[in-house]
Amino acid sequence: MFDHSPPETSPTLKWHLDEHLFLMDVIAEPLAELQPGMAAEDRAIRARTLFGAVHGVVSISLEGRFVGLPLERLARGRWMSWCRRLRRGRSGGGRWG
Repeated sequence: MFDHSPPETSPTLKWHLDEHLFLMDVIAEPLAELQPGMAAEDRAIRARTLFGAVHGVVSISLEGRFVGLPLERLARGRWMSWCRRLRRGRSGGGRWG
């Protein structure tokens, strides 16, 4: 999945873009509650940043890079637990998992 790259001549399908925009809204919604004064554009950028951060950690972990998380940690769900705490606006005492 992470190695897939569509041909440059192939446009991204509208339904695919719509699904990604929906996902960004799912991420942005709790941000609006946590930071009600944040501008909508800034919130959208923050949602993309969080999505990219999670995607990056999972990707480098699956590649076995030394900066990634051990796969057994991903499998045990601790990473997802941290993501849920982040979504709820809790830091978990400064620890990730």
